[in-house]
Amino acid sequence: VRSGLLPKLLADNVSVRAHLRRLDAACLFSLGDTGTIAPPVPHLLLVQQAFLAYTSEDLDFPLTAAFRAKLTLMSKYFQAGLPGVTHFTVQTEDMKRRLAARWGLSSDRVSVVPSAVDDIVLEFAQRGRSPASEPYLCYLASASLHKNHEVLAPVLARVRRHSPRVTCHLTVRPEEVPALSAAARRLGVFEAFVFHGALSRRASMELLAGARAAIIPSKLESFGLPYYEALALGVPVIAADRPFAREACGDAALYAGADDAASFAEHVGAVLDGKCATLGSSGQERFRCVRQDWHQVGERY
Repeated sequence: VRSGLLPKLLADNVSVRAHLRRLDAACLFSLGDTGTIAPPVPHLLLVQQAFLAYTSEDLDFPLTAAFRAKLTLMSKYFQAGLPGVTHFTVQTEDMKRRLAARWGLSSDRVSVVPSAVDDIVLEFAQRGRSPASEPYLCYLASASLHKNHEVLAPVLARVRRHSPRVTCHLTVRPEEVPALSAAARRLGVFEAFVFHGALSRRASMELLAGARAAIIPSKLESFGLPYYEALALGVPVIAADRPFAREACGDAALYAGADDAASFAEHVGAVLDGKCATLGSSGQERFRCVRQDWHQVGERY
């Protein structure tokens, strides 16, 4: 489906109906958060968009006016399709609770089917971890506002008072995260950030494998693959203390308030000083306990 609202509306409600008739289909499985309104067959809908589960009151980060307008349209479309959905799937228990509460769904109408990491992650996990000689932190994330990059500037400023060689590698460009860039310049640590921009899967895992810690201050996730990638590779995780992060990492991570730079920096310092030597192996054990492969995901569906 081409991007944009109109192509999606036409695909969901014209093309899909035509295919259902042509194929004499017994079920419709939609993986795109919203789907055909009032389909003529049972409808299974995967909701991956966390913004559909969280209310605006739940969000503690700014949204642009354009994005708010987009969310309003998406929510109205989602609401229009609710009566025609036989069953929902989400990827975390946190998403299930929030989706059911926001839209008044009974819990037995929503199932949790976690996602799975890809083969590249498993390849790097088997290879073993090899931290780079020059210590760095790593955050694999897009530039979306809920990823909370801005807090990394005061975190790194505090960390470098005691460990001046530490840098932080990001998969965004500086112009994509202007709040972080401005804060980093103000605090004198802009040059300590390495902005890679978008990377391939293999390059991302190479970057993660060499890090002393994965720092993940994200305020909103529907699943959070970066948690599982870091756990699999045995890279210590320092995450914002949110239910979805604890659901992923359990006791195998260190947690800080999403905007608490001092706590994040304290945890980073502990990892760099070797005070959390078993955190990486605990992460790998956690991953072995919670991981799903794609065959298992298919079985659950």
